[in-house]
Amino acid sequence: MTEKTNAEAREKVWEMIKDIKIAQLVTHAAGDAQGRMAARPMQAMNQEFSQGKLWFYTKDDSPKVAEIAENPHVLLIY
Repeated sequence: MTEKTNAEAREKVWEMIKDIKIAQLVTHAAGDAQGRMAARPMQAMNQEFSQGKLWFYTKDDSPKVAEIAENPHVLLIY
């Protein structure tokens, strides 16, 4: 088995997800002492996978913004 470079790995990920428009963004629920998580569908806005970044837009007063500010560890499911 050969090791992939970061660029090759990013290209492989992009090839796998480029035609999937909706992903599930999972965050830790804000202020939840039990550590529950919340998932919601998000549409990726990328036309390309520049520098290994994916872009999602949301309102700045959305609950998910507060959840990410409180705990930036998220899960993205395609």
